[in-house]
Amino acid sequence: MAEPKTAGDHLKGIKLVLTGDLKSHERDAAGRLLKALGADVTTSVSGKTTAVIAGEAPGEKKLSEARKRGLPILNEEQFLALLAGQTLDQVVSSTGAAAGQAATQPQASAATPAAPLAPKFPFPESTPRPRDGVYTEHFPGSDKPRIQGAYAAGLKQGSWKKWHENGQLAEDYSYDKGMPHGPELDFHPNGKPMCVGENRHGKRVGVWTWYYESGAFNESTEYDERGLRHGELIWDLPDGQKRARGQFLNDKRDGHWTWWHEGAHEKLERGYRMDRIHEGRRGVVSRRGAGQSARVRERGERRARRGVSQGRGRQDDARLSRGVEAGTCLRGARPCRRGRHGDADLVHRRSPGQREGACHS
Repeated sequence: MAEPKTAGDHLKGIKLVLTGDLKSHERDAAGRLLKALGADVTTSVSGKTTAVIAGEAPGEKKLSEARKRGLPILNEEQFLALLAGQTLDQVVSSTGAAAGQAATQPQASAATPAAPLAPKFPFPESTPRPRDGVYTEHFPGSDKPRIQGAYAAGLKQGSWKKWHENGQLAEDYSYDKGMPHGPELDFHPNGKPMCVGENRHGKRVGVWTWYYESGAFNESTEYDERGLRHGELIWDLPDGQKRARGQFLNDKRDGHWTWWHEGAHEKLERGYRMDRIHEGRRGVVSRRGAGQSARVRERGERRARRGVSQGRGRQDDARLSRGVEAGTCLRGARPCRRGRHGDADLVHRRSPGQREGACHS
């Protein structure tokens, strides 16, 4: 004799498959509710499946397999009727949605009393996150707030704050209709500022500044009304030494850029045009130290005082700025035979793509 089903297990013995999105419940929550009523919820349609519950945008493969096997396909209204206490046969016969499809569950006797409409679940229903009003989230196992803000019509609105676990403020953002709008502040765990900037309708605008954990200046960049980097970039090391200087135009490097290597007297200068190098490398001071680079510059100044022409001086300056001793030609591959450089012992260094033995100065 079959075991009678109680009010809390009227779906015992049936296997259900959920597909698509339900308006009333998240899919995981819906599965837990069905399991609490005795149903076996699976993820795929098989020969043991009793029925399929389809929400919005259901999986075509599951629906096709259910139709092929002649299974009842229930909508969200029928799903809610199951939660209210009706059996699968009652739901299918009352709506007629599965006309011509045989339900696999045995037909209930006419003398069987109807199950109560409000079955008691073995666990409390989860409260959905508020979408209109104040929202607060705490650290696990603590009453200290982790996130606090407010929703309006389901969108973030006003000030939203986030804290580090030590209680220091981590973020302070402003929102308007779900988009960042207003000041944006970030803080290190020690309470010192990390980032200061402003958003306008979801885009960064104005000057944004970043700081190291010690409080020292790190970097600043300027943004235009479109949220693109447009203006000067300043980047320093924690000890205050320069790291980089440059300009952005429409979010691309443009103009003269300079980098200083950390812990060295060396720098790299390049010219950009819309993020493409167009001046090459120049101004690299020798890695051997500032003393040698000073001697190289002094040698160039002495040569200029001896009456070297203005054009010649520019060539020497270009050589010296690369950290190469005077009297070295960087253009060809063999000693220059044109006499344009004035030194008989010039050593040519051919660059890629130049004809060997030719002077291109």
